[in-house]
Amino acid sequence: MVETQDTPSVEEYFSKKDTPITLESPTDLLVIPDVHGDMQALEYSLDSGREFFAKQSKSPEIIFLGDLIDRGPDSAQVLKYIMDLIKDGINVTILIGNHEAMFIECLYDPGTHVYAQWIYNGGLETLTSFGYLFDPKINEFISDLSALKPQFSFSEFYKFCLLHTPEFMNISKILREDPLIHSFVNSLDLCIRRSSDLFVHAGFVPDFITSEYNLDNWIFALQTSFKQSLFNKMVSLENDFERFRSTSVARGGKSIAGPLWADYSDFQMSSFESALLTTLMQNQSVNRMIVGHNIVMHPHDIAISVIPNKKLDMLFLDIGMSAHYDTEYSAMNMCIGSDGQEMILNSRKKLIPFL
Repeated sequence: MVETQDTPSVEEYFSKKDTPITLESPTDLLVIPDVHGDMQALEYSLDSGREFFAKQSKSPEIIFLGDLIDRGPDSAQVLKYIMDLIKDGINVTILIGNHEAMFIECLYDPGTHVYAQWIYNGGLETLTSFGYLFDPKINEFISDLSALKPQFSFSEFYKFCLLHTPEFMNISKILREDPLIHSFVNSLDLCIRRSSDLFVHAGFVPDFITSEYNLDNWIFALQTSFKQSLFNKMVSLENDFERFRSTSVARGGKSIAGPLWADYSDFQMSSFESALLTTLMQNQSVNRMIVGHNIVMHPHDIAISVIPNKKLDMLFLDIGMSAHYDTEYSAMNMCIGSDGQEMILNSRKKLIPFL
């Protein structure tokens, strides 16, 4: 349970939300892929993108594709910076990634196994960044985890974590009482549509959801279901949050991957003759899905066609933006102008071809 703040209902959330879930008319968008706790990359991406639009006297909506936290050293600073943008009245949309989903499990349904998984996959750096919330004893425990993790296999690391379950339960209590974390979790969305682009962290794979002839109704129903599951998770009610974070077969998970874990290889499958993609193409209000999550050598798209003379583009933007990955594309964004102009800027403010 959240001890110090009230968790809003889905109705309250949507009544107070300034950013629409779907928007038909073209708008100016600054799209930033997986930051992974890299404050320097975040600042550069924001500055270069906003400078690009400022030259045209425009102020874009900023869309984060998820995975703001983990791996890099600055997760707490990244979250504060982005939440301050919202407080300052900047139009910001934050989509949930699989790393936020792991974090949420640790906060609101804590268990040794979920903690071990999260910490082993970059969560340790996030815990360290929130060290200012903890007393010296907990910070010493986190320091011990940092020293031991490189020496252990996952099974060995899990056994060590099992011996320290009380410490993890205490960490969860402290984290979920933090107003910054609470506000951040409340701000998360699953997917949005802007003009003919659908944004989601990893993508929708075949059969994740049944067909809906009205695309906007489908997106609203999916987003509402997600928010309800998230709010239920936060107040320890029964929910189906697991549905959104299920992993694909390619990652050792279920046959149907959730939109936070879909793998690049899932989009190469012949089983894409699905009701969902057929609906997207028939509807023609969406012709591209823009995703992060899957690290690619450079931003690029693939075209999927299940209806003659119609196709759906999948645009992959996660090029390992965080310095953790040490790629030449660190600090990157995509600028989508309402005039149809599209630019991808890397850390040297150079155009990156992606088609």
